[in-house]
Amino acid sequence: MGGYLPNVDYYYFSDCVLRQTPEYYEDAHGNKIIGKYEGLKFCFSGFGSVIEIGDNVRFRDTCIYINNDSKIVIGDDGQFVESRIFIHHSSKVVFGSEVHLTKTEITMGDEAGLEMKYGCGIAWMSMNIGKGAEVILNDNSNVHSAGVLESSEGLTDWRLGENAKLEIGKRGNFYGGGMLWLYKNAVFRAGDEFRINRQYRFVLSIDTSILIGNDCLFSFSISMWSNDCHSIFDIAARKNINSLQHIRRERKIIIGNHVWVGDCAEILYDTEIGNGSIIGAMSLVKSRIPNNCIAAGVPARIIRKNVAWCGQDGAEEILECGQEYIHDTNE
Repeated sequence: MGGYLPNVDYYYFSDCVLRQTPEYYEDAHGNKIIGKYEGLKFCFSGFGSVIEIGDNVRFRDTCIYINNDSKIVIGDDGQFVESRIFIHHSSKVVFGSEVHLTKTEITMGDEAGLEMKYGCGIAWMSMNIGKGAEVILNDNSNVHSAGVLESSEGLTDWRLGENAKLEIGKRGNFYGGGMLWLYKNAVFRAGDEFRINRQYRFVLSIDTSILIGNDCLFSFSISMWSNDCHSIFDIAARKNINSLQHIRRERKIIIGNHVWVGDCAEILYDTEIGNGSIIGAMSLVKSRIPNNCIAAGVPARIIRKNVAWCGQDGAEEILECGQEYIHDTNE
């Protein structure tokens, strides 16, 4: 007799769930969810994966996909709304307490690590992380959108290529959306009290780096480029003059402590800015700028030496700049 026969032609079964309660899930493959996960869509595609969810965590339309040997730890009082987190082979994500993710999508490649400790907040973000990449946001760091979720200007777009490293020190703040792209083996490191406003655009080419000290202040629409992003050849010699590996590794941007960068400034590779200096609005910097000076223009040049600055408007005492940043310019 032909045709479809129920329970004969097809048979559906599930025999791997060992325990499932509102606050705990475990299957025969060693996969576990610990904590309240109501409303969470999850898919374990391997063995030995663990999701640990702290108290008071809330999800809305959230999907998490985990491959082999992955682990997610979500700290207390965190939330993510309409978010997607895709974590691939051997990856690890740790959210500290009070983490808030809103309309966030994070994609992590093989062996990637993302760590956001206490007090970190994120709003409307897209992050793609390549193989071996690492992101560390330390205590009280904050990443925000521009507040206009319908506009592309509000998007925080971070992308990390293979083995790229991104680290933000304690109390770092991104006050609006922007673009931070790290290609293979690139390093972006900012110290404590890093502050930047919206519409920033940082592009780190393969093997290059941007290193920023403590207590630095960046205005709106700041751009940084650690290399040319395209290859240039000398026609007579028929040789690449800008993007071979030994050249790329020497290309970097180094910014000292307590540096203030004005609106719409652009900073290119082979730049070094000393402690306590100020870069004027709409300047183009590709040189060495000493400490405690003001540099401005296209290209930027020193227009005043022996200065100190503080974030307080109308300050009357120079000590408000911080004694450690009050020095004569040393060229």
